[in-house]
Amino acid sequence: MKDGGFARTRTDQRRTRALVLSGGGGRGAYQVGVVKALLESGMCFDYIFGASVGALNAVMIAQGELERLEELWCGLRPQDIIRLPSASHLRQLLTGKWLGMLDTTPLENLIRQQANLGKLKSSPTKVAFFTVDLHSVESRMVTTDSLYTTEALVESLMATCAIPVLFPPRRLDGSGQWVDAGLVTNTPIRAALEAGFDELIVVLMEPTKKRSPFSNLLQIVARCVDISLYAGARKELDLLATHCCRCQDGNGNSTNKKTVLTLFKGEDHESSHLLEIGPVRSRRLIEQGYLDAMQQISRRESQQEATLTYTLADPR
Repeated sequence: MKDGGFARTRTDQRRTRALVLSGGGGRGAYQVGVVKALLESGMCFDYIFGASVGALNAVMIAQGELERLEELWCGLRPQDIIRLPSASHLRQLLTGKWLGMLDTTPLENLIRQQANLGKLKSSPTKVAFFTVDLHSVESRMVTTDSLYTTEALVESLMATCAIPVLFPPRRLDGSGQWVDAGLVTNTPIRAALEAGFDELIVVLMEPTKKRSPFSNLLQIVARCVDISLYAGARKELDLLATHCCRCQDGNGNSTNKKTVLTLFKGEDHESSHLLEIGPVRSRRLIEQGYLDAMQQISRRESQQEATLTYTLADPR
């Protein structure tokens, strides 16, 4: 696998569009509902930028398997993603032979079953996702064009999902210890902005305040990671807001007719952490994302295109 550069070609004069999907663990089901509504409205995406669970969703969407992705989410349970540490696992953890509190073998098996490099390479929608090396602190953007083997695809996806402390890091190209880049770019807005797309659609979920006491150490660690990841997302959102302000004159009018920015920021109504996954909750989040997106699409269609330029929209 080569270092992930970015390349984009344009063969016509249509508007180019990028979708940005944040990390967020079990809340990633919300993204499925939003994308379902967007596709039903006739939208297509030239590029999808994803982090952590957003990267997993991005791959399935680019493969043209949104329906299968929805089926997966509506059947997923925690044991389909992670295993709690066994006695042997704990011994390896204490001796430094295993560097994650949880066993992610189920997730790896699921990725091997569902990710298809052939479909991904032939898709008109390109994908980019992110990971960071604990050794060098290097951030890497892995793109569709930089992947040449199924093993590289699986390892890269496992790396972007490797929540520090909870999940073990991965080796890429035989070196490093690569983990979830959500520590620095949980919502890869900057990369999409720098790529110069005409339209950006950003989808993320916010963690809510915990209303009940934590009952175990795993919940506390997961919550701490959740807070860290969302802090990274807030930085990207601040960048997005700054970008919008710079593209307006003193009267609030658009000074450039190029980029349209739309944000879908759903609210998790449950007191939860990013490792909480279940069929009932996933279905609710998918429905919430779908309804949020349909409402926003309806409002968008009722306005003039000029009024949508450089708009930071929140469906709530």
